[in-house]
Amino acid sequence: MSQSIFSISSLKLSQHQTLLTGLRLLTGILAAFLVFIFIYSFFYYTYVEKQQTQFFDHVLWWLKSFGIWFVLSPLTLIGLYLFQTKLSFTINILAFGIPNIALAAGSRVYFDHPAYTDNIIGYYILFIPSQSAAFCFVALFWYWFIYQKDILHLQKSALDAINSDTESCLNQGLQVEYMGRTVKIPFDEIVYIKSAGNYIEVFSKDNEFLKRATLKDLHNELPDNFLQIHRSQIVNLKHINKLQNASSGVGIVTMSNHQQLNVSKALKSTLKKQLANYPLISKSSI
Repeated sequence: MSQSIFSISSLKLSQHQTLLTGLRLLTGILAAFLVFIFIYSFFYYTYVEKQQTQFFDHVLWWLKSFGIWFVLSPLTLIGLYLFQTKLSFTINILAFGIPNIALAAGSRVYFDHPAYTDNIIGYYILFIPSQSAAFCFVALFWYWFIYQKDILHLQKSALDAINSDTESCLNQGLQVEYMGRTVKIPFDEIVYIKSAGNYIEVFSKDNEFLKRATLKDLHNELPDNFLQIHRSQIVNLKHINKLQNASSGVGIVTMSNHQQLNVSKALKSTLKKQLANYPLISKSSI
């Protein structure tokens, strides 16, 4: 339990660190944009307008057009981060995009409203595309520098949790191959084991695994609740649901995964004795 709490705390800390790193990077970008405004305005004032207008008029035009994003950008970034696990991706974008774009376009009209009194709505609509582009920049920044990194943190945390749970489950299990990786299955989750040449097939209720070994090699690894019922099969006695007698004289066991397996005549009596310690759902005489 303490290890799980530590993992959750570490995950939250890493996510907060991702947000703080993103905010620092965004601050740097906004500062660079401000420098660009002054440099661009200087060259425009000097070489295009040839000093016929006021230098700060050019700076003011940029600030009236996009200055509000110096405030909205970090707030939007924090909002997208806080709700990225509470809202779907699309809803999150729309929930912050629509009001921010509307507010930014409204501020642009507000600062120049004396010049647009004849058609305020028309100019408001005219400014929406440029403000939408500004929001798209912030949203893309959030997606690449925060959202994607948080997904990687979550995936790594989930994988670590799976490996930790597998290793800690009774501190016992069988190492097998699954999807190109070596994993450990707790003995209690193994339903039965079947020989397949130089490999064995290990069956749980939901999955099938491979291990390079023979049934003979496994005898020293398996606990007492595993019993060989056939030259090619070992079963977990805890997972036997039903025991029947076939017309040919062999026994038939139904496992918890609904698989039916044959019990050799020579091993029927041994199985019957062993099952005295493991209750069956259904039992008929053998």
